[in-house]
Amino acid sequence: MHSLRSQIKRYSLITFALAIGGVLLISDQVLQRITQHYITTRLQHDADSLVAALSLQNTQWVLAGRPMATVYDRVFSGHYYVVFDSNTQVRSRSLWDYAPHLESVAPGKTASYQTDGPNQQRWLVFTQGISKAEKSVTIWVAEDITPILQTQQQYRWMVLGLLALALLVLLWLQQRLLGKAFARLDPIRTHLHNMRLGEEDKELQDMPSEIQPLVDEIGRLLEQLGQRVSRSRNALGNLAHEMKRTLQRLQLTIEQVPEQQRAEAQSALNELQRLVERELKRARIAGSSSPGRHTVLSKELPPLKEIMEKLYPHCHIQLHYADGLILPQDRDDMLELLGNLLDNACRYGASNIQVFIKEEHDRYQLRVMDDGPGIPGDKLEQLKDRGQRLDEHIEGSGLGLSICEDIVRLYSGLMTFKPLSPGLEIEILIPSK
Repeated sequence: MHSLRSQIKRYSLITFALAIGGVLLISDQVLQRITQHYITTRLQHDADSLVAALSLQNTQWVLAGRPMATVYDRVFSGHYYVVFDSNTQVRSRSLWDYAPHLESVAPGKTASYQTDGPNQQRWLVFTQGISKAEKSVTIWVAEDITPILQTQQQYRWMVLGLLALALLVLLWLQQRLLGKAFARLDPIRTHLHNMRLGEEDKELQDMPSEIQPLVDEIGRLLEQLGQRVSRSRNALGNLAHEMKRTLQRLQLTIEQVPEQQRAEAQSALNELQRLVERELKRARIAGSSSPGRHTVLSKELPPLKEIMEKLYPHCHIQLHYADGLILPQDRDDMLELLGNLLDNACRYGASNIQVFIKEEHDRYQLRVMDDGPGIPGDKLEQLKDRGQRLDEHIEGSGLGLSICEDIVRLYSGLMTFKPLSPGLEIEILIPSK
């Protein structure tokens, strides 16, 4: 079973992570570009100062006065320059004896790049080509950006931590919002549960617009299903009533046919009468149809007991079950099962019928006991055979216990018979799931 909440959380986490990763990557690139542009602009200003102070004396390039800051005089200070052409070069004192890699740049061209310097320094280099005194000269200016790179790394970790914290806050908020959103589904579950128990419940109101169509469709489906089953059952009951009158006329007709043909016609007529009696009994037991509902014993068994005691006035039925016990199986199936068991017990019992229903661990136990003459142990299994009646002196179709066996098998249960002195006990075990 897939959890919508887990899927939403997973996809949201992936989305948030991608969004935060994208923001972090873009902001880092933007920061690097801004920093590099700022330093490059400053180096370009220093290069312009060098160009202004540069002069050619006796075929040698010299810088008039002190055009550059003193930081260029401290050894490996992080600020460096070189002015060179094909023959000569002027270096800052800060380079000391370090020889950087120099590449000439055509007049009017500029370039910037990063390279490694001495003492684990990382340089940002700006080069500019000029033409002075009819000679091509390259101005090379560099600055150590290691402290800036370290600051950027600290900034990355700080931003990453803040974004991770923001991600956790977003997930927490999402969890709360999902909890509130899914809590709006609880009334639907409660409403459906009450419908299964047969309890009247007010219609659901103020549902989210995304959920309301589903609620409406479920309600219409249940109503339509109930109407269809009710119509089918009523139709069977009506058909059985109509056939009963017709069968009575057929019975009178059969009595007038010759003796030789009467036995075969009487057998077919008896079979039709059994089927009619069966459907009439099912209609009396089930009452109004409620497909899919649970079986509330305190609500369903007393009317069933009353019906049976009216049909069999000589019998007294005693019910034993815990208050509030509800069978999760379908209400109509359980009523048909218990109705057939009680009908069988009242039909063959003497006067006292006992019904015990209880929950045992992961199953439900149903026991129906009568005080009738009982059945020999070697014939008990024949009771499950469809149409089998061990006592031909009592009216019946012989279908009751076979119907019970079908219902029990439908729920993966077990039905057993146990002879009593006197009487018979029928035990049914049905798994709770």
